Amino acid sequence: MTEKDNASLALAVSRIYPAFSEIFDRDGIDENEFLRIVYRMVGEVQPQTARHPTMKKRPLKAASPVQPANKPNAGSGLQPGDLPNST
Repeated sequence: MTEKDNASLALAVSRIYPAFSEIFDRDGIDENEFLRIVYRMVGEVQPQTARHPTMKKRPLKAASPVQPANKPNAGSGLQPGDLPNST
């Protein structure tokens, strides 16, 4: 493997790890599948041990409501109430 290959594999893991760790934390996949995916993305062979490590799940965060941004119309100088109603 070349240095470029290692960099590509590291980038692949850094992109998939957050998504798959979230799926694991939400019980979408088990420990074995999570480890299989990570090993595959780094280009390594997963050790075939009789017992896989027990992994702890990260506590889920409460979802925060999405707040719309209050931005004036850029460049026009108009505010939302400045235009007459067309109805």
